[in-house]
Amino acid sequence: MAPRRDIYVGEDDVALWEKAEQLAGDEGLAELLAEALRSYIQDHGEVATPPGVASPNVFPDKLD
Repeated sequence: MAPRRDIYVGEDDVALWEKAEQLAGDEGLAELLAEALRSYIQDHGEVATPPGVASPNVFPDKLD
């Protein structure tokens, strides 16, 4: 089973979340949020690696 995260939405953002859920369709909000988080991390100069993929900096001495 995948880890569960609860996100609490403020009253002012309910319509925003409903629209995002509608646009996400079958993909769902989990994938939409994961994409947004990857983009956010990259925008801040970090490497966002997908699950199951080693970060390029994990074994820097093995890149010969």
